[in-house]
Amino acid sequence: MNNDIRGIVFHQENLGLNLTNKIASQKKIIKLILILLILISCFIIGIFVGYTGGVTSLKIFVQKKARLEYLSMILVVVAWVTTYIFGNFKKSFVTLIISLFTVILIPGLLEKSGFLELQPLFFIGAPVIIVFFLTITIVNFFLLRFIITLTKLILTSSLLVVQYLSVFTIATGAMTGSVIGIGSEVQSAASEFKDLLLPANVNIGLIFSGVLYALFLILSSWLTNHFRGLPWKHPDLLRSWALIIGSWRGTSFYDLDLSYVNFKNAKLPNSDLRARKLYRTCFQDAQGLERARIDSRYMDLEIPKVQKLLTKPQDYANDKDFSNLNLRGAFLQNAQMRQFNFTDSDLSGADMQSADLRGSIFVRTQVIGVDFTGADLTGICIQDWSVNSQTCFTNVKCDFVYRRLDEDGELSDRFPVNRNFEPREFESLYQEVENVIEIIFQEGENWQAALYSLIKLQTEDEELELQLKGVEKRGDVWVVKVTYNQAYPKQEVEHSLNTTVEEIVRIQVAEY
Repeated sequence: MNNDIRGIVFHQENLGLNLTNKIASQKKIIKLILILLILISCFIIGIFVGYTGGVTSLKIFVQKKARLEYLSMILVVVAWVTTYIFGNFKKSFVTLIISLFTVILIPGLLEKSGFLELQPLFFIGAPVIIVFFLTITIVNFFLLRFIITLTKLILTSSLLVVQYLSVFTIATGAMTGSVIGIGSEVQSAASEFKDLLLPANVNIGLIFSGVLYALFLILSSWLTNHFRGLPWKHPDLLRSWALIIGSWRGTSFYDLDLSYVNFKNAKLPNSDLRARKLYRTCFQDAQGLERARIDSRYMDLEIPKVQKLLTKPQDYANDKDFSNLNLRGAFLQNAQMRQFNFTDSDLSGADMQSADLRGSIFVRTQVIGVDFTGADLTGICIQDWSVNSQTCFTNVKCDFVYRRLDEDGELSDRFPVNRNFEPREFESLYQEVENVIEIIFQEGENWQAALYSLIKLQTEDEELELQLKGVEKRGDVWVVKVTYNQAYPKQEVEHSLNTTVEEIVRIQVAEY
């Protein structure tokens, strides 16, 4: 069967479950079109940048009276860009305000001291020039960041060639823009530089200044993306927009139910994987998932570490904090997840067969319907976790568990104490069964009333076969578990038990 499914738009009726080794992406002609559009955009940006840089350099060279305004502008722009590269928007904004006041305040103080003579309109002209030039810089800066992000997302090979070509194209556009800008200023009838004759070396220097400005923006854009982890870090608006364009006319699984679909060893860059459902969808050893267009409506697939865990579960060795995440239905067979933190996460329906989970934390974790068959659960913390009859513990390896996490985050309350579980003992203790009723009591309520009710009903109606399964504390509530004869409807037994509990509680309150 042909493994090339590039550009195909799948529908539910023509979707197979076995997509191993498939190549899902865009057709080559689409990639070429996108690359061409990127280069055209680079040339246009280069023209604008070169025009601005060339004209600015011309005015600095010729207009001696306004030289201070333009030099102040350069200082403010460099300060903003530098801070933004290594910081964030808030820090760069603060730097912008401080630098703006500085370049206005210091010349004013020097003028008052008699060390400097300012032009009459300096305090109006300087802010206008700075804001205008800064606006142009910011627009081109983010456009270049977007192009760099898009280039990395759509290309899996020949990346350096296209990057060098993009830089060359921007530089060529900047040179063209500088020539146009300087020429228009000199030749314009309305220009103060009309009929200005510039020496050849000066003219070349002014043109080169436009190119230098473009290279400064390219380097700044690349460094900003690099320090922010783009395009791989998510969420980020630039990444989201780049993925929209980057998956254009690519293989589409949009809004499909991809439950049990096997993408093992598949190549998935530039595909649309915004699926409606991903229940036990296998992405192991899949390539390019970070370049695919995805969303988090079913599970938190947009988070990079989730993608890495799903694609490389056998040798995952990165961040082990998976708390407060939605991982329902995740396919994690044979995953190496020792000492992972799944606190307050949803693992409902996940496939964790033969996974190594030794020492992992499942505090308040939803493990309803999880398949732990053959998994190693030794030393896990099960404080207030939620299991049900569909949670499978068949043939698990488990010597002991911890039932609490203390205030310092250390595992405590080892069970069983001073021994290990016998074979299948853990399974028999923690495997939920169908005929179980949970009676929940808030903190402070008399949960012992349920025990008295159980004894009362056991005596009055032996056919119900009521048995206490256990009492546990889940957060701020107490849970009393009782099993019953499945021949009787669950709602009927539950109603009888709850009614008896209420009666006993009322009697105890009256006696008190």
